[in-house]
Amino acid sequence: MLYVIQVRAGSENAVIRECKAKISTKVLTDVYVPTREERIKVQGKWTKKQKVLFPGYVFVESNEVKELYHQLQLVERFTRFISVDREPLTVTEDEMQLIDRLVNSEHVMEVSEGIIEGSMVVIRRGPLKGLEGMITKINRHKRKAWIETSMFGRMQIIEVGLEVTSRN
Repeated sequence: MLYVIQVRAGSENAVIRECKAKISTKVLTDVYVPTREERIKVQGKWTKKQKVLFPGYVFVESNEVKELYHQLQLVERFTRFISVDREPLTVTEDEMQLIDRLVNSEHVMEVSEGIIEGSMVVIRRGPLKGLEGMITKINRHKRKAWIETSMFGRMQIIEVGLEVTSRN
């Protein structure tokens, strides 16, 4: 089962290293943080940079959640499981399908490319293709978009990379 733990934003990679060092591989199947590519301008040139897709959250996979919880107490930066009524919340099938659709096998969401036709955004290439209805805001100059979805038991606004190549 896939669970989400909350950590202090910015410490996600340190938590992953700690989990791999301190938690038994019999208990912890996988631990990762989905990231997103974005394009930023550095010294007049556009370059790709990776940022955390869900700041403050780390994904952990385990079939022994109680033992995982006990071993997570050894992880210094661990805050808490995302839970409902004190029961760890598993990532739902719908959430899993969306995450799998957005990120590649290395858990990286690539930059999407699209055009604006009238007042509509049409994604031509990338993980947002077919998900245009989720886009709530676009900043063409910074090559970013924001999508809104239900994730971890609440509505999340997620910043993603989007390059708009033309406007009709």
